[in-house]
Order: sequence, then structure tokens, then C-alpha cells
Amino acid sequence: MCGINGIIQHHPDENIKIKVTKMNDLIIHRGPDDTGIFFETGSPSIAMGMRRLSIIDLAAGAQPMYNDDKSIVIVFNGEIYNYKTLKKELEEKGISFKTNCDTEVILKLYESQGTDSFSYLDGMYAFSIYDKRINKVILARDFFGEKPLYYHETSAHFILIIVYLEVHIFPYICPIVFQYNIYFLPDFFHNFCDFF
Repeated sequence: MCGINGIIQHHPDENIKIKVTKMNDLIIHRGPDDTGIFFETGSPSIAMGMRRLSIIDLAAGAQPMYNDDKSIVIVFNGEIYNYKTLKKELEEKGISFKTNCDTEVILKLYESQGTDSFSYLDGMYAFSIYDKRINKVILARDFFGEKPLYYHETSAHFILIIVYLEVHIFPYICPIVFQYNIYFLPDFFHNFCDFF
């Protein structure tokens, strides 16, 4: 089952990790096996959290997951049905893997082909990628929306949630259902967030 969440704030926020930790704690039922958080304080401050139910690659599939030089980070909820085929194709191109999980396949696909690679994914999924190389957060969800993904944005922050339980951390928000294949740049997040 798993669960992901995240926050982007315009101003530096030393407590951003605490906020995402609380969000993760509220969704422990979605991922009792592992928890992980990526965060950077600064302007903007960003944090992405993940609760994991270990199904594929039990030992090495911890998240957030990073590319080799740590310039790209992903949190992923779901399952990619064709990940073994995609992994084999990438390996034939000389791309190496550290795990046997579908999360790393998404990460390596994105790293080599950008957002065009999302069209190759067959499965049910929601994920968030932070690409430091271009200073963007990319959100994607499967076509039918089997994996929930909600967001709330204001001029001060952007909050990504997967279940309404996490709203209790931010009582002033009203989440919006994330729509698949929408390219949208909120005014505040101009050139920072892309949606697919």
C-alpha cells in the first residue's frame, strides 16, 4: 500500500522535517515496514516523506531513493507492472542498478529520459521527484488515479498528501484532487513544480 507526502515552502523552515514526520506518522497504516524523509531547509524549503509496505526488494527498496550523485530524489507509492522489462532495456543501454525494485527503475528512467519516460510506465502509482539539476519538483499519477494524490497550494506553501488524515497537521487547508496529465505552474511555484 505505501504512502507519500511532501511540503514546499517559500521561506526557510527549520521545522519542515518535523511536519513531514507528523504526516508520515498519520499514515503508518499504509506503510508499517519503513519510513523515510528527504528535506532541505532554505528558500524554498522542501521535504518529501514516505511510509513503506515492503513488497518488492524487501531489503534494498528503502525510500526516499536517490540517483548516484544524489541530484534526483524520489518518493513512490504503487507498483510498476512492467518494471523488469524497463530495467532490462536500461541495463542494455549501460545503466546500472543497486536494487531490484520498481522505484529505482522510475528514477533511472527519469534520469535518462526526463518526463517523457512516464509514458512507458504501466501500473498504478503516484510519485514525487525532486530534480536538483533543474530545481523542480515533478508529481505524477497513473492515468486512472488508482493511487490517490491530493495537493493544496497558497502563495506561501505547497502541500502534497495521499490521504485526508494528513490534513489534521494543517487544519486550514482544503486539498484538491490531483488530475493526471495536467501541466500546471502555480504563480508562487513558477518554474519549480511540474505536474503529470
